[in-house]
Amino acid sequence: MKALITGGSGLVGGYLTDYLISQQWDVVHLSSSKAYKKNSSHRTFLWNPSKMYLEKGALEGVDVIFNLAGATVSKRWTAEYRQLILESRLQTMDCLKEALRLEDHAVQAVISASAVGIYPSSKTELYSEKGPFANDFLGSVTQKWEKALDEIHKDLNIRTAALRIGIVLSPKGGVLGQIDSLFKWGLGSALGNGKQWMSWIHAEDLARLFVHVYHSKHQGPINAGGPKPETNKDFSIQLAKALKRPFWLPPVPGFVIKSIMGEMGTLALMSQKVDSETAKGLDFKYKFQSLASALTDLYSQSR
Repeated sequence: MKALITGGSGLVGGYLTDYLISQQWDVVHLSSSKAYKKNSSHRTFLWNPSKMYLEKGALEGVDVIFNLAGATVSKRWTAEYRQLILESRLQTMDCLKEALRLEDHAVQAVISASAVGIYPSSKTELYSEKGPFANDFLGSVTQKWEKALDEIHKDLNIRTAALRIGIVLSPKGGVLGQIDSLFKWGLGSALGNGKQWMSWIHAEDLARLFVHVYHSKHQGPINAGGPKPETNKDFSIQLAKALKRPFWLPPVPGFVIKSIMGEMGTLALMSQKVDSETAKGLDFKYKFQSLASALTDLYSQSR
């Protein structure tokens, strides 16, 4: 089997690449950076989605495209950067669609990242893939992202699936990469009132889920959170316990977070509790069934 990965240099892309190689897949990357192509240990083709450019040969022999490309949302949301968040996702889809339309290929599926930010923030709702959907900035971006993916399926008759990713756990980056140093110093605390839900997933399970969705022939969206979401307060308590550090500081008020981070502070206070019934219905087996087991694994690896 051969996979083409966009965004392969990122956190999830690294885990997905390693997992595919462990399963004897041939893996190639797409990158907009000539420096990455030159220095990467993985065979890499250049592309420039904003100019609809894809290097010749990138699709040769590819069975599936795993799309992880898109500007990070974890930066201050200026008007200019908000536009980049949206355009980086839509231009990626347009570029892939045009290449798949024009070139000879054997691609069977495009499996793309999406996000649980498609759902409204709620401390009481449990979300299935049916929604409802948010009408805020992240909700709008994610819905447009998934619509562009679905057009590949409708117009080219290629199977597509969107993994609505929650909080990805890895000490290499993401949420843990940003906060675990504070917890290691004994300065960790809950955020806001701590009641917001965190639909976490171990990065290794997420990589496995991407591949499982491809093999399962699933079409459409699928929640990619773990089997047991936790509130921010419980998550913080368990993180401190995994790091063998005290947990004693009061929660950081929401207005303080927003005053420091601006509109991006919304990310720290969002609450999306998503179910994993679709993944379980595809017979996906989570390696990490509890947050405690996930954190124990991650921090035993990093020591």
